[in-house]
Amino acid sequence: MFSNSLEAYTMKWYQQLLIGIYSLAALYFLYQGVLHLIAYFLNKSNGQQDSFFETGRLIAIGGVLSFFAAGAYYFVKNPSEGTIGSFLLYFPLVILVVFVIWTIILIISSGGRWN
Repeated sequence: MFSNSLEAYTMKWYQQLLIGIYSLAALYFLYQGVLHLIAYFLNKSNGQQDSFFETGRLIAIGGVLSFFAAGAYYFVKNPSEGTIGSFLLYFPLVILVVFVIWTIILIISSGGRWN
């Protein structure tokens, strides 16, 4: 009866949790990026040379996470776009899990030494 209605679909709790975590992480990175941006320009006006890399990296990560959070929210909420929504929702989580597995393999294979 309500298969084509947007009001009929409610997101599951874990989907809402993931979107909330992505949103909070994006806000954190954007906040840190803005703070570094302010410090960058204040230091530049004082004659100190700082690299813009840290600031740009934080703002870029915040922007990408914002894209994933907003896109996942929009596409998961719309039942006809479920495949794209699932990709946007689970892709950052998959990247995180792969990174953690890679880190564990790196630590185990190196015998606990970093150098």
